Amino acid sequence: MPIVTTHLEKLLTDRPVVLWVEDMLTKEYLQRVWQPEDQLFQILIAGSTENVIAVVHDLQKSGYGHVFGFTDRDFRESNRSRWNSPTQDMRIYRPDHFEIENYLLDWKALAGCHENINRHSKARTMIEERATQYADGMLWWMACRQALSDIHKRLVEHFPTHPKVCDIKSIQNAENHIITNHNWWNDFPANSADIQSLNYLRNNLQTAYNGNQGDLNNGSWKVNFSGKEIFRSVRGFLFNESYASAEVMDTDLAKSVADWQINNKVPPELIELRDSIRTRLNV
Repeated sequence: MPIVTTHLEKLLTDRPVVLWVEDMLTKEYLQRVWQPEDQLFQILIAGSTENVIAVVHDLQKSGYGHVFGFTDRDFRESNRSRWNSPTQDMRIYRPDHFEIENYLLDWKALAGCHENINRHSKARTMIEERATQYADGMLWWMACRQALSDIHKRLVEHFPTHPKVCDIKSIQNAENHIITNHNWWNDFPANSADIQSLNYLRNNLQTAYNGNQGDLNNGSWKVNFSGKEIFRSVRGFLFNESYASAEVMDTDLAKSVADWQINNKVPPELIELRDSIRTRLNV
């Protein structure tokens, strides 16, 4: 059982819900858009997707049943379709949107930010045009990232896990655990051959690019492209100067967008996230 320090124990028991997220921007933004119900949530920062998953699983096994995680989707599959299913044991929430910053690509909200943020009163259409122009330049970059993600998945999917119980007593036991009980061993030669094929790589890249181009044409790039890159481009367009670190300026803009959304329209998916967790704990 992991050791929980006195300080962490207090953080884990102060409020009815503990939600681990990846970074400061996610924490500050969710706290803002979830007012006043944010007081039910202790939002803690894990630092990465992998850390969120690991800490939530460890704490759940240690008896902290009110602990959940929220991560960016990135190139994984969303599990939003299961959020409200009572038969699903949801611990890690992955949204439809690529990253938390995608929820901030709200042109009306960005244009309506406080004058200290939108210092030159940039209009909604100007902000949208700037973001779309930046997204147009991301097509091959996103395709490259998608191809790498696909290759990584093919190489490590079904990779044998370390045996949990000390029941490996012979070389035959070890071989059976690694080879017999896992598809990875048998699938690896074919996967490796495909990955080393230039035609496979080119087809993968072209398919990803075509999908990105389709997203750009139909407007779904706001959901499927890397929101962080576009958001920072917009932030630079609005601020037109640096007054702090990129993290601080990103968070300030996120909070300003949240303030506008609270008074107008909070992204429905984030309300669904909050309500799903509350429902599971009856709070």
